[in-house]
Amino acid sequence: MKKLTLLFIITIIVSSQLFSQTYRKLVEEGKIWSVYTEGIDDISSYWITFGSDSVINEKIYKKVISGGLTYGFIREDNAQKVYFMNNALEEGLLYDFDVNIGDTVLIVNTFSWTNCLEDLTAVVDTIFYSKSLTITNNCEALPDVFNTSFLDDSERKIIIVRKIDSENQLDYWIEGIGSVSGVLESGGHFIPCLYCDMFFMYKYLLCYFENSEQVYGLTELYSWCNVSINIVENLKKKLSVYPNPVTSNVFTVEFESPFSGNIILVNAIGNTVLNKEVDSHATSITINLPNIPKGLYFLIATDFSGNTNTSKIIIN
Repeated sequence: MKKLTLLFIITIIVSSQLFSQTYRKLVEEGKIWSVYTEGIDDISSYWITFGSDSVINEKIYKKVISGGLTYGFIREDNAQKVYFMNNALEEGLLYDFDVNIGDTVLIVNTFSWTNCLEDLTAVVDTIFYSKSLTITNNCEALPDVFNTSFLDDSERKIIIVRKIDSENQLDYWIEGIGSVSGVLESGGHFIPCLYCDMFFMYKYLLCYFENSEQVYGLTELYSWCNVSINIVENLKKKLSVYPNPVTSNVFTVEFESPFSGNIILVNAIGNTVLNKEVDSHATSITINLPNIPKGLYFLIATDFSGNTNTSKIIIN
């Protein structure tokens, strides 16, 4: 009886340690995701990062930025649920990291690049902590598995979810990182080689950075994380706006090195109110504002190489 009691106590302690590790938030600044995409006769990648706070319908979001454009807004609540809202203000659930095995999650992906992945019901299949991950691919165009590890030697919570009407259509959610198909591609790995609307493509998270340090890389798919490296180096550069708050219809943007590219100004709900091309290679650029309401705005400066800086501006 004593042995059984001791075994029971040990089981409780181990289980408590397993599921009481500090939660790693997904929606934070200083993170960058690079997603590899391949279709018929086309290979490319795109990067995603999160910008400053925006308040929409009394909820706090971060802007989702790629290539200098705002693709929508993302938020994470205290229940460890992550929601994405597109620029049409349509919101859906991407992730629920506070689940148990057997739970169901309705993924409503309003970012989805094709209507084949908009609404999906998933069942939580497996939950574990690990420093590495083996990804099973349900696709003839890819190897049977990819083997990855976290380059910072961190142990992360991994949730494997299964499409409710299938036995082998799986997606892998990594706490603090998101899906192995990309942070906004929740549910995308259910059909990694997707044929939809006469279109074929597959997507994979190529690499992921936290505060300029690479944490994740899928080197078996592609060995060069070129997009994110450019962005990481660019994040080290400074952009300043003065005066800020802006009290007239003129303000100045100052760069630490000569700038040529596009400068856009968007409001708190992602609408562009100014778009200016600069080809002067100047470090100080004067911006004349149109007649716009007072409030919070975001300035996005993207050079002709695709590198982006952002700054929050108050217009009084």
